[in-house]
Amino acid sequence: MQIEPIISYHNVDHSLAVENLVLRRVRMLERREDRITGCEVTMAAPQERKRHGRVFKVRLNLHLPGPDVSISREIAQGSAQNDLILAVNRAFTAAERALRSRKKKMGGIEVKHHPPVLHGEIAELEPELGYGWVQANDGR
Repeated sequence: MQIEPIISYHNVDHSLAVENLVLRRVRMLERREDRITGCEVTMAAPQERKRHGRVFKVRLNLHLPGPDVSISREIAQGSAQNDLILAVNRAFTAAERALRSRKKKMGGIEVKHHPPVLHGEIAELEPELGYGWVQANDGR
């Protein structure tokens, strides 16, 4: 990666465990796709607490040659409402799937190679017999 990952928090307390998880998952993405030039991870929560927990939203932008990959995942269900780590893992898992499908789509393009066109000049012509000889540029 050419640029270090940018990790930002909005209405979420900074956690060293979450930051280490994000950096580890970014390294895993780099092993899958070595052309990643930059990564931005944003973890956000609403400003006010709801009665039954918080909603965590993780946005992941991967900068690549060609179109960038943007993933957004939100956790707001059941007992996982307060689990930021689950939201981070789901976002990175979705990014792995997106990179896999992008690689499959971009890797399927093959360039068709045509045989080279031979050029030459007429060496001898027999008009009465209806044929002649051609001297190719490569000496044949």
